[in-house]
Amino acid sequence: MITVQGEEYGTRAEIAARLTQLSLDGDQVTAETVRNWDRNGDLKAYRILGANGRPEVRYRWRDAARVEAAKRRSARGRKRRVDGTPMIAA
Repeated sequence: MITVQGEEYGTRAEIAARLTQLSLDGDQVTAETVRNWDRNGDLKAYRILGANGRPEVRYRWRDAARVEAAKRRSARGRKRRVDGTPMIAA
């Protein structure tokens, strides 16, 4: 992760690793998932010059966390565990 003008940016792998590490329910976010969010228009890619002077594709951490939270709460796609305790009917 790098910081540019006070905002954190990461590669697909860095974003996926951090989201997986912070996941409360053990769900894994992969680099491919982050790439799909970009392809679907949910997450904007930025080209930032790397240490070697070549542009790298990076994603804003704050935006990636927002997209992941929205996808986790969404009813579309694969079933996801929601945050909280399940209710049991008595």
